[in-house]
Amino acid sequence: KVLQNLYEVKKFYKRCAVFPVLAIDIGSTKICALVADSKGEELHIAGVGIAKAAGLKKGSIVNIDLASKSIKSAVD
Repeated sequence: KVLQNLYEVKKFYKRCAVFPVLAIDIGSTKICALVADSKGEELHIAGVGIAKAAGLKKGSIVNIDLASKSIKSAVD
C-alpha cells in the first residue's frame, strides 16, 4: 500500500512540477538562447536572446572570457 501511494505521488509530481529548460546554440557569428518552463509534456517559452559571438573561430572557442560574456549576454 505504501508503494502504491508513493507511485501516485510520483505520478502527480510529474504532472504538476515545473522544470526550467535552457537551450543554447553557439555559432561562430551569433549565440542564441531560449528559456522555457516544462510542465508535463508542455513547454512555455519564458524568453529568447541573441548576442553577437565573440571569442569563437570556426566553431571553436579561442578566448574563453569573450565567449562566456557572449553566452551570458544571450541568456540575460
